[in-house]
Amino acid sequence: MSRVCATPEQLTAWTGNPAPADAERLLARASEDIDDALNWAVYLTDDAGMPTDPTIIAALRDAVCAQVEYQLATGDDGTGAAGRWDSVSIGPVALSGRKDGPTTPGEVDLAPPPHRTAPRPHEGGTAAGGDLVSRVPDWLLRHEVAVEPYLGTSAYGPRYGPAATAPALVSQTVKRVRDRTGAETVSTAQIIAAPDLTCPTGSRITLPDGRKTIALTVAHHTAPGLPVPASTEVMCE
Repeated sequence: MSRVCATPEQLTAWTGNPAPADAERLLARASEDIDDALNWAVYLTDDAGMPTDPTIIAALRDAVCAQVEYQLATGDDGTGAAGRWDSVSIGPVALSGRKDGPTTPGEVDLAPPPHRTAPRPHEGGTAAGGDLVSRVPDWLLRHEVAVEPYLGTSAYGPRYGPAATAPALVSQTVKRVRDRTGAETVSTAQIIAAPDLTCPTGSRITLPDGRKTIALTVAHHTAPGLPVPASTEVMCE
């Protein structure tokens, strides 16, 4: 069961208005949104997956309440189906027209306030007993991969640069993904590495077990101001 980082009573305190009848559902949806936005955040949790640092607890609570407040103001029911707004009144302010929500799979329509209330690296959270980190910590990268950067094609096929080894965290699981053209395909290995990893799409990678594979997609994860360690994520054939 997904964790919920705020209660209806806390939502009432945040907005200054009575919580809606379906507040628990909205808070659960908003908690999922915040979790998705902080996908690579590193902080200590208890056995139930809840943060233990009071600063992080308060920041996540406020971010979830702000997300629900945003969804209520834009007419969203928490599913994202309503887009941003069509016609809505907030006190003396009336908005009309429409701005669609996210169109990229996995993108989160996050309210501006949560970006300010979510925990920040300097706020004293913890990661393995220390401060929140700004890049993926070395102690998480327990494997080693060799990357031959893709240089383009020639009359003889793909060209690759010299192999360079890099620490990484490798998960060899089967997942459906979309390649750089948008076509659906299957990834059989996923790699998390440091943000400075040199691995263009199409690069040849040797995994820890010696298997060679090709990089289908390469994503550089950054979130300035949020406790999300910068990293590079590679989906492999």
